[in-house]
Amino acid sequence: MKESVVSEDGTTSSKCHVAISIPGWESTIDGVNVYTSRTYRVEVPYSVTPDSVRRAQKDCEGVAAILRDHPDETAELLSAAAQSNVERSREIATRLGFTEEDFVAKGGGLINALIVAAVVVVLLVQDGHDKASEEEVPLFDDIELPPPTNPA
Repeated sequence: MKESVVSEDGTTSSKCHVAISIPGWESTIDGVNVYTSRTYRVEVPYSVTPDSVRRAQKDCEGVAAILRDHPDETAELLSAAAQSNVERSREIATRLGFTEEDFVAKGGGLINALIVAAVVVVLLVQDGHDKASEEEVPLFDDIELPPPTNPA
């Protein structure tokens, strides 16, 4: 369902958001695993302008250049991010020119590329979901559950 919200100034926004979760700490308390994470939600605009597409193109070209010209540092950046090492991630991103400020200065703004990437991911996931729904795919087929017990 496509839903939108019209604000007082007449702009239209979508109820669709891209959510990115960064894992935090893990702990076990009395045998129960506890996890924390930080989640960022970015609203996907209900309508996209040609200018937003041009900015996203500049962003994608900038990302491609960083990936092409700095593969080792990019791998280090992605590894640091995956390990929730925010300080190290920022240090590497700044050194590579991989910050929002850097991209805005070049006529882009990574938020546009993020929206493009989110739409691509949604389409890929939806395509996979559509194909999976055509055939019977067991859920949790790799999980062995203990037999149910009757409490006495």
